[in-house]
Amino acid sequence: MAASTLIRKVAASTSPLRTKDFCNPALFKNRADRDGPPFFFPKNQQPFRESNDLVKLIHQQTHKHFPMQIVLVEPEIPHNTGAAGRLALATGSTLHLVKPLGFSIDDKTVRRTGLDYWKDVDLKVWENFHDLQQAHPHARFWFLSTKAKKSAWDIQFEPNDFLVFGKETKGLPEEWLDHRALRIPMKAGSTRSLNLATAIAIVLYEAHRQVGDLE
Repeated sequence: MAASTLIRKVAASTSPLRTKDFCNPALFKNRADRDGPPFFFPKNQQPFRESNDLVKLIHQQTHKHFPMQIVLVEPEIPHNTGAAGRLALATGSTLHLVKPLGFSIDDKTVRRTGLDYWKDVDLKVWENFHDLQQAHPHARFWFLSTKAKKSAWDIQFEPNDFLVFGKETKGLPEEWLDHRALRIPMKAGSTRSLNLATAIAIVLYEAHRQVGDLE
């Protein structure tokens, strides 16, 4: 499929897209030697070699946004959640809150705390994490924790990835920390952890940097 044809299809789509929806990374490794590269840049330019290169070109030519998903599991401090909402707005991401919450998000409380932008946040509230997962059976989930062994710098993020953060006092349950668990690199012996809002900003913007759809 030529890139121009693919771009037209993506531009016409109204559904959220992930890299795997329109690009199979295996094609880049296996088909090039047999049939030539599956997707092409315009004449005299290089073929796509990385799936996110294709995402970036599609964004450039269609201005289609590829969002990320921010998940806060049982957040306790309202100002951290407020900051997460501002980050969601700034990046076009969706903010998911998993109950129980340590504060109220009703209209009166939101007005009193000065979150005048809250009404514009793409917000979803879930009774539990299982319900969220059931609603997105094909999504990729990344679990952020200081106990993880894998660095967030070693991951190739994709559009619509779910970035999951735990409560401020306890983090995420240890049984969730499998091969999808990620940590933010920090100098040894420096500090136990980062502020939740700071951690969200670091990982969220690294993911958007890779996808390349913010200007």
